Amino acid sequence: MEERRVAEYFVVAGLPSKLLPLADFSCDGATLKSTHNLPPITDISVINRSLGEIVPDGYTCIELTPSGLLANLNHGALRAPEMFLCYRRGRDKQPLVDIGVLYEGRERVMADSQVVEFTHGGRSANINPSGQ
Repeated sequence: MEERRVAEYFVVAGLPSKLLPLADFSCDGATLKSTHNLPPITDISVINRSLGEIVPDGYTCIELTPSGLLANLNHGALRAPEMFLCYRRGRDKQPLVDIGVLYEGRERVMADSQVVEFTHGGRSANINPSGQ
């Protein structure tokens, strides 16, 4: 009886000159985000740079937007303090799954949400200059 095989020969052609480890690719061949192996974001905070607040220990401040502009939450508002969003990563509690902006008087806070009312320094975290 003749031996049955799937293939007689196996050839790999067209490999790139610099090979990447398999962990750097997802199942569909697209590269993974640079944050793939980092712990999830578990906390956010707002700091008021105009009043000298500093980034809390263990937090990272978002200084620039992806396009390189200043990430001041009050950018473009006249006489408004410089407010920045900070985040903390960890595995000590559940990760954040959503973040949004609440327009007071127009929207309600969802039941499973929390409002960031104060900066890390205890000052108002309101980024609406007319609503302070």
